[in-house]
Amino acid sequence: MEKLEEELSKSRERISDLDRKIANIKGAMQSTLAPLHRLSKKFDHLSGKNLHIIIEDPSTMKTERDYAEFIKLLNELKGYIEGSKIEGSGHEVERLLKYDMLSDLKELHALESALAEERRRERRIADEISEKREKARRIEEIAMEEEERKQRISHLNEQIAKKKEYIESLFLQYYGKRIKIRIRQV
Repeated sequence: MEKLEEELSKSRERISDLDRKIANIKGAMQSTLAPLHRLSKKFDHLSGKNLHIIIEDPSTMKTERDYAEFIKLLNELKGYIEGSKIEGSGHEVERLLKYDMLSDLKELHALESALAEERRRERRIADEISEKREKARRIEEIAMEEEERKQRISHLNEQIAKKKEYIESLFLQYYGKRIKIRIRQV
């Protein structure tokens, strides 16, 4: 049981570590993307596209194709800025185009997958611990029931012995003969 509890503790530490790493990557991406939030909404309004959805939650990009579409949208946004269709600075878009978000996204998805697997492992270990505790509780309960049963039997045997002695003494008192009653004990 101690080994399982150690495994559970280690699993929870790994989950915490994975959560921290995921939060760091998401934080880095958000801080890089945040300056483009307002510009992306303007771009979406003019172009009918959904760049702001990706800017708000980059983890929606699951494949390299999604990332390529994102880069295409950024280049279109840059064109809108350079063509004065949107007022803003192209420096943030340039900075984002140079930022290797794809590797961060791959790492993020790998960490999220590892986190999901670790959570399943944690649940499995916690369930196993719970089952073992329930089994130990049931064994203890059965042992207590057995002890109570033995005590009841012992008490009944004592009562039977007293009744037997009483009947034997009555028989001696009334008939003047000593008898021995034999009762098989339970």
